[in-house]
Amino acid sequence: MKNPHNIEVGQSLFFSRTINRGHRGRDDFWVKVSRIGRVWAYAGDSLSQTDRYKISLETLAVDGGEYGSPGQCYTTEKERRDRVEAAAISRMIRDNLDWAPKHTDLDALKTAADALGLVY
Repeated sequence: MKNPHNIEVGQSLFFSRTINRGHRGRDDFWVKVSRIGRVWAYAGDSLSQTDRYKISLETLAVDGGEYGSPGQCYTTEKERRDRVEAAAISRMIRDNLDWAPKHTDLDALKTAADALGLVY
């Protein structure tokens, strides 16, 4: 399995818990990688045992066992903030720009579509 994020033992990852999981405790916190396998990294925080969290080396998603993922890890807190902001902007564009203003010409629409990576 690949390790595209180059995760290493001793590295800290920013854990962002999935919303609405009915949990008690912190939503966002740092975990420290204690060991690495071929597919998973194992990590814990200062309040739990060393190998409490099983994290995909490829996606940094936290394994929830038989249930959905309890969260996502990021290499930095800024990476998480950037992804949240990008998702919010994408939602805003999707929700508010389902039509083109009348004064917008074809070239402007093509430029916007190209900038957003849309195929037309």
